[in-house]
Amino acid sequence: MYKVYAITDTGKKRTQNQDGFLVDGIHCEHSDHREIYYESDGETVHVALCDGVGSTEYAAYAVEKAQEYLCSHLRIAEEQEIESRILAMNEYVYHSLQSSQRADGACTIAGVVMLQQTAYIYNIGDSSVFSINHGYLEKQTTDDTLASLFGEQGWPEGEPSGKPPLLQSVGTHPVIELVHIKKEQNAAAFLLCTDGITDMLSLDEMEELLEAEKDWKTAAQRLVSEANQRGGYDNATVILLVYEEE
Repeated sequence: MYKVYAITDTGKKRTQNQDGFLVDGIHCEHSDHREIYYESDGETVHVALCDGVGSTEYAAYAVEKAQEYLCSHLRIAEEQEIESRILAMNEYVYHSLQSSQRADGACTIAGVVMLQQTAYIYNIGDSSVFSINHGYLEKQTTDDTLASLFGEQGWPEGEPSGKPPLLQSVGTHPVIELVHIKKEQNAAAFLLCTDGITDMLSLDEMEELLEAEKDWKTAAQRLVSEANQRGGYDNATVILLVYEEE
């Protein structure tokens, strides 16, 4: 059985929540705060979260259109369909933005498709998916940022400090250069979160919190509340996806 806990919150500094989440056919956007609990005994489950790119005027609209498309094309039966579905979703968002005269809009996306206990993790942008194994978090997504290109070498000399710019995002161009997709068969639990969480909490701190809270719902709530207690500078969204044997 799949169990999902999803929470989104505006935070303490932003006036609008430009995050959103998708849990099978349930989607949430434009909400100051929302929590859902979802169970499924089906063979597949699809969860995803989107984070509007704050430097664009119509970020929330891009999130809305990305989730609208995925809800209409939710079921994915095989691995090969994931990339084509995400590419088509990006094209849909791009043309929706252009046709509605909201060209200045973009979002990130990170998701997990479970097909018979095999997880396929995908992402565009810098929202994150972590697998959870024996209390440890392992990042499964690749950030589309300059910082990720330079890795441990860090920023080149002369580059400004601060949050690295995105190299690609949903809705900016009609064609995405690369959809990051990874297959994972050794994990029964996943944590998805926007940078409103990862910018405020270190990996060690997230692991300690998940270890301290045996109830997954409470753990998800605490991740958001901890980010808010430290300033809540950005919207914060968390999805915990757990597979449990009957």
